[in-house]
Amino acid sequence: MDFSGNKFKWLVVTAAILVYAGTLNHRPLYSPDEVRYALIPAEMMASGNFGLPTLNGLPYYEKPALGYWLTALSVQLFGDNAFAVRFPSALFTLLTAYLVFLTGRRQGNRREGVCSTLLYLCSGLVFAVGTFAVLDPPFVFFVTAGTVLWFFYYTEQKTRLKYLWLLLSGLSIGAGIMIKGLLAPVLVFSAILTFSLCKKEFRKFFVSLLPLLAGILISAVPGIVFMHKCAPDFWMDFLLHEHWNRGLLGTGAGDSRSQPFWYYIPVLLAGLMPPALLFPAGIAAIRKRWKEFLLKDDLMLYSAVCCIVWLLFFTLVRAKLATYILVIFPFLFLIAGNALVCAEKENKIFIANRILHILCIVIGIGAAAFLIWHLVPQIPNKLKLYEKYELMPPVLLTGLLLMWYSMAAREKDIFPERKLLYFCIGTGIVMMSVNLVIPRKIQRNFDRISFIRRVVASRLQPGDLVMADGSMAAAAALTLKRNVPVYIKPGEFYAPLKRVGKRAVTPEDLQIIVPEMLKQGRQVVVLTASANRVREMKGKKTVVRAGKLSAVFFTENCK
Repeated sequence: MDFSGNKFKWLVVTAAILVYAGTLNHRPLYSPDEVRYALIPAEMMASGNFGLPTLNGLPYYEKPALGYWLTALSVQLFGDNAFAVRFPSALFTLLTAYLVFLTGRRQGNRREGVCSTLLYLCSGLVFAVGTFAVLDPPFVFFVTAGTVLWFFYYTEQKTRLKYLWLLLSGLSIGAGIMIKGLLAPVLVFSAILTFSLCKKEFRKFFVSLLPLLAGILISAVPGIVFMHKCAPDFWMDFLLHEHWNRGLLGTGAGDSRSQPFWYYIPVLLAGLMPPALLFPAGIAAIRKRWKEFLLKDDLMLYSAVCCIVWLLFFTLVRAKLATYILVIFPFLFLIAGNALVCAEKENKIFIANRILHILCIVIGIGAAAFLIWHLVPQIPNKLKLYEKYELMPPVLLTGLLLMWYSMAAREKDIFPERKLLYFCIGTGIVMMSVNLVIPRKIQRNFDRISFIRRVVASRLQPGDLVMADGSMAAAAALTLKRNVPVYIKPGEFYAPLKRVGKRAVTPEDLQIIVPEMLKQGRQVVVLTASANRVREMKGKKTVVRAGKLSAVFFTENCK
């Protein structure tokens, strides 16, 4: 396999598109995140007001509007379906991977760029978020672009290109502001300032500030002004509550994101799998000369600075979510790709071979034990993940994974041999098939749209009242195309309700509402994901359940 030829380039591009975009429509939108990021653009398109994000008809100031505009554009292009809602995530993940390739190739050689890109695309966390409808993939792309393009300026020899890179970097940072606010410039400027301090290149840093600021103003100010005209209180509310209270302190929106300082250690260990299995070979190759590896190569130093500074920032901030750390991954895999190329040169790849052999043995034993567990009739079904008829896909998938990883373990080199290619094929097969191996009992607890469509939509008459708890209200609003009153626990609707001076419907309110609606010949439907809330509801009712999801009907025919 010629890793320097166009055939291999197009093979990687085609495979990446198939893995990331080919599976977007194979599962329903999951609550709450995917439903939320589908509902807000849908309400924007329905109202025609693209400057005021609303969720279930309530002002929703958690993020600026660019991410919602991207989803709305995708829906206009591809139709109202799961593929369209998830497409921006897949697209920007692939664009970020291309940035990784360009950066690795620009500073090193093609092998390092290809290796870093393949490792990035094979990351479990990158794939999970890159095929999920959230705003992190476009944000990661714009932060990566802003950071990488500044490095292009730093290493560029031609004056005109220097300022072009700076302008593009500023444009990317401005777009990041319109995705998640001031976090984008904070991350980029903290990285480039620290790098400049390490290199003692203060002049280059200060010269870059004006073009960067110009790019930021060009890309961010029009959107900021437009949103201000549509929602004058948005930016003050967003900066105060989302950045300060919720972002830095971890509270302030009816939830708590405060986590211990070590939170990202297990996230990194899990999210970097399975490419992390190859890391020990790279570590062994650079262990004795790590100073030369990191300090004499500007790209490696720059990547290390980004990883360390950003990891420290997210560790010190009290609000923590697993997806926040994704901005580190492009630069972490740039280091990993270069280290693995060094491992090949210094004959350290045998370490990765041993790990892959051990992994194959562990997977084989674990799969056998898992299959036996599910086939023993004496074990209660509630202790099993799968029904018997669901076992065939995971068994076949495990067999294919073992085959490709075993082939990878026999290869002695990363390049030009086929170790990395076999490893990526095995990982890619798992990624493409993940929708087939998610147990139905797990799927049905997150697939609230199908539950509402199947159980509720067909039984509704004009004038009927539907309400839902905070975990199901967005799914109900998206499915039924109507605003839904929030029942008891508001969840993500806590801040929007507070913003308009409303509150969630209480059990006491429900006891008053139901008789009034029944007198008018209309039914009341309450959707909840809590069995306790169902038991607390007074009066005659009919309950339809699917896993943890319940639809409670109050009608004249209830017994």
